Amino acid sequence: VTITADQITVNFGADNQPETVMAAGNVRVEQTDRWATCQRAVYSVKSGLLVLTGKPKLVRGKDVLQGSRIIFYRYEEKAKCEDAVLTIMPGESGLDKMMKD
Repeated sequence: VTITADQITVNFGADNQPETVMAAGNVRVEQTDRWATCQRAVYSVKSGLLVLTGKPKLVRGKDVLQGSRIIFYRYEEKAKCEDAVLTIMPGESGLDKMMKD
């Protein structure tokens, strides 16, 4: 996972390993074949939970998921979205698989 933003804050645990990453302002998150943009992101390293707020948009191929808040479960390959608008392009294997459940 690559996170870029105007400001990034990393909280470390007692073992000096990163526990949470908080990004604010013009956030872009990239992972393999997908990327997301938003104004604020909070990533929990141990659980793989990524919460995107501030006009979040998640893109995979030509598929696009937008809403008021997107919660991405990295290790489960699953996303939940509040006030969701999902655009799925025919023939693409993208976000529709993550939206099940």
